[in-house]
Amino acid sequence: RRSKNWGGADAPGMGLTMLDGMDTAWLMGLNDTFLEAVRWVDTELNFDQDINISNFEITIRGLGGLLSAYELSGRRHPVLLGKAQDLGNRLLRTYLKGPHGLPRPIVNLKSGNSFTPPWLTGRVVLSEVGSVQLELKALALLT
Repeated sequence: RRSKNWGGADAPGMGLTMLDGMDTAWLMGLNDTFLEAVRWVDTELNFDQDINISNFEITIRGLGGLLSAYELSGRRHPVLLGKAQDLGNRLLRTYLKGPHGLPRPIVNLKSGNSFTPPWLTGRVVLSEVGSVQLELKALALLT
């Protein structure tokens, strides 16, 4: 369902399910679907939005999706790396603003403000912090 999966009310214009599935489309040989997604990334994907989003989810689905699609497609679509770098720069602010060097769980991609939801009582989830290191290291190596 393109209306929801390609950028619904929770993350307008971000298409997290589509980003997350680009590598699968490539591996399955769905070239037209993959190229349609690349065109959408190039013309529609916009991370400069005033919304609060899970740092973990946007990292594994957004950043991970862009980077894996870029790598699997033989680095033939530089727009994927460019968008990944834009997102990575926005996420980096959560590491710089936290009191302990760990990213806060929720980030506003436009302002860079980040916070911990009340149910975590000021803590971070270490499994989230640890598991996003793969995407962040891949981005560092590629850029």
